[in-house]
Amino acid sequence: MLVATLASATLLYACECGKKGVPGDWVARVSATAGTVSIKTAVGESVRRAKVDDYLRVGGSLITDKDGKATLVLRNGGKLDVSPNTTLTLSSDKPTRKVDLKLLSGSVESTASKVAASELVINVGGRKVRLGSAAKATVTLPEGWVKRAAVVVSFGTASVDRQDGVTQKVVAGETLNLTLAAAKPKPKPDAGVRADVSVVTASPIVFYLKSTGHGRVLYRKPGERRFSRLRRPKTVPITPGTELELARGASVQVGLEKDKGMTLRGPAELIVRASGEDASGEQLLRVESKAGDLAIRKRGEVGKRGGKLSVDGVTIATRVTWKRIDVDVKRARGVATVVVRRGVALLTDASGKVTRVEAGQNATIKNGAVYGPTQPPLARLQVERPGAIRVFNAARRTPVSLRWDRGQGDVLVEVARNSAFRGALFADVIKRNALTLPSVPRGALYWRIRPLQGGTPTKGTQGSLSLLVDTSHRVLKSRPPRNTITPTNTRVYYQNALPRFTFSWQPIAGAVRYQFKIFRERNLSKPLVRKDTRRTTYRLRRPLSEGRYLWYISGRDRRGKVLRGMSGRTLTIRYDNATPNLQIVYPRNGLTVSKATLEVRGVTIRGSRVFVNGAAATLDEAYRFWHTVSLKPGANRIVFRVEDKRRGSSIYLRHVTRR
Repeated sequence: MLVATLASATLLYACECGKKGVPGDWVARVSATAGTVSIKTAVGESVRRAKVDDYLRVGGSLITDKDGKATLVLRNGGKLDVSPNTTLTLSSDKPTRKVDLKLLSGSVESTASKVAASELVINVGGRKVRLGSAAKATVTLPEGWVKRAAVVVSFGTASVDRQDGVTQKVVAGETLNLTLAAAKPKPKPDAGVRADVSVVTASPIVFYLKSTGHGRVLYRKPGERRFSRLRRPKTVPITPGTELELARGASVQVGLEKDKGMTLRGPAELIVRASGEDASGEQLLRVESKAGDLAIRKRGEVGKRGGKLSVDGVTIATRVTWKRIDVDVKRARGVATVVVRRGVALLTDASGKVTRVEAGQNATIKNGAVYGPTQPPLARLQVERPGAIRVFNAARRTPVSLRWDRGQGDVLVEVARNSAFRGALFADVIKRNALTLPSVPRGALYWRIRPLQGGTPTKGTQGSLSLLVDTSHRVLKSRPPRNTITPTNTRVYYQNALPRFTFSWQPIAGAVRYQFKIFRERNLSKPLVRKDTRRTTYRLRRPLSEGRYLWYISGRDRRGKVLRGMSGRTLTIRYDNATPNLQIVYPRNGLTVSKATLEVRGVTIRGSRVFVNGAAATLDEAYRFWHTVSLKPGANRIVFRVEDKRRGSSIYLRHVTRR
């Protein structure tokens, strides 16, 4: 295979060099252009408009304007797709084997030759990126800011020289941010090369400010006397020292690149600063809060650093731990409260002490000192085991605590209203082993806890809560779900566990075999089950979820001929939230007593077990129970837990006040 590929490359080289007007030392050929593209074919040549089949020799340059694109075919079999606003030069000692590309600015998508002996080297800011056989990578060097670059490998492997001299491998699907030299001497461009795009010295720091909300945004740059109003969707460049005033409902996006960066929400008075570089060489944004509240929003990959805040002498540095940063700073009576909903915040006071506040925690800043972190206390209702649980409560909102094994380390905790966990109420990586949701409204609540292994979430555990209206004051009625389905339109109610069904039908004259099919009502093109049987009954191996279904029966005789079948019948499955499995006789919800103890009484369905505040209650032959609980002064919540192997678990809450 290698011999054939080398032979093909040699043949291509011979054919190109045999053409009239093709230079013998050519390195790349222009195969396609769009928009404004300029080239300088070699050192000492003048710049001219590029056209298809132009050849670049050693020292040649290619420049694309803001509307320009170009594709270069390399002599060694590789290919370059050049993006707009890009400047690059080519050099090579042996153009049939090795091609050196120097990227001065912009972005280029490079594909190396399939020939193993060939090599494509991209020099960006003094760092070399080498692509292996048939590897494909995009290298980006933003114009106007040259202290950082990015290498995104989409196929194969790339080798990148680090500053310490070690070579780092980057495989397909990975992105590597490069830290370049802090300052470079201004190169002397050859005659005819556009000087404004070949300058690689660091430009003055410029942030881009854009209004994204509906409130009023005022800004005043250094040296200006009056504030100017920023209207949507205009973007303006600003420099460090710019003052901002955000009204209620206002939000702005500020960062090193247009339409990218940190989102700030008012009302607040701020000053934009530059805080130096982080480990990746990125110039970080720092915002000094003068007055008012403040909200920070930013999306990014895990480990991505957000901007810094300066509040009452305390520096707040933010970082993404799972997809985004969501931090609020609220002021009241000289005290600032830092609320972290997503990501992590590192608070550093004047003495250098660092306080870590992760998602779901708060911290307080007062007189330059940091207090915390704190989180909501554990709720009386604590969920530790996977599976589905029903929670009956008279109140419209219920505090819920999720708990898991402390030895699992960093875990990804997700809480959502749907089983697909889209639009999650909470989704972040935290170190502690409990999460309290202080106010959960009625309805379905799904949760998932997945430990991290190498930064990737594992399978973990998951469950769901159904928060329902309290029905424990009703008299119990045993209503087991109907499991045998006859050829009629049927509606079935279930409680905690999904029912399993057995379908039965009348024999069809002359039939020796039957075909059973069941469909979801909204998808009749593909049956959920298609089964041949000789019996007039069929039992589903798996339960059916809530919804509406259609099922059919057709018969076949000994010759396989299809006989008259049964017309379709509907099966509707609904969740039964009206039938309780526990009746609490005493106390009633909202009762006020003066004693320190209280005897609770009730009855459950036969075969169930009852736990009161975590302790097992004693049941008699009729499954009635009595249990004594202790009450503290003030509000008390009594948790009744019912467990049944067939129906699963249910939780009932009673609120009692002790004088």
